[in-house]
Amino acid sequence: MLTDGRDLAANIGIKFQTPEEFFLNAPTEPYDHIFEPSRYLQVTQAAEGTTHDAAAPAVAAPFTKDIKQDIVVFCGSPGAGKSTFFWDVLQPLGYERVNQDILKTRDKCVKKARELLEAGASVAIDNTNANVETRSHWVKLAREFDVPIRCVRFTASTRLAEHNDAARALNTNIMNPENRSQLPSIAFRSFLQRLQEPTLDEGFQDIYKVDFEFKGTDEQKKLWSRYWVSKYST
Repeated sequence: MLTDGRDLAANIGIKFQTPEEFFLNAPTEPYDHIFEPSRYLQVTQAAEGTTHDAAAPAVAAPFTKDIKQDIVVFCGSPGAGKSTFFWDVLQPLGYERVNQDILKTRDKCVKKARELLEAGASVAIDNTNANVETRSHWVKLAREFDVPIRCVRFTASTRLAEHNDAARALNTNIMNPENRSQLPSIAFRSFLQRLQEPTLDEGFQDIYKVDFEFKGTDEQKKLWSRYWVSKYST
């Protein structure tokens, strides 16, 4: 997902012209960026009526942990902020993380989650969990251990998630603590195609929605505000 020349020019602050525009004085071709990070920041900050403190947690917790043991299942696109939510919100509450990017298969994830539950821990399932069938494995496990199961739905759009993924992967030393590789565009469209919105009827005690909210240092904000994905790449 490389940027277009217009995106690159905007990132480094120079004027962009096509050969026809430069040599033949042709009219400027219209070009719309597929995602406007600076505009997104303005809208989200205006909605809150505040600017963000870089020292603040990256995501605000939508709920508190008021029971001894439970399972929290994430549902959201790659790049939607799921792992950040775990580190900044759930880990401080005592949750253990199960992540398929690390363990590679669902069977290994279920095995790890079962071991953690047997040890008395609460577990966060940090995967995309796009559809009912996938989530049903975790509902079944919760019933096996007789613990509540909750769902956190991450609402970031496909374009926002693609932008987050690219900004993270291409700035390894500053925004990519887990050294993740950039995902192909199909990963985001595949999630959207498979997505079935979670419902309480599946067995969840509650469902919380988390909108993506950027928080970070000034350096991270400057990098995130650049154009990282071209409309010609998808």
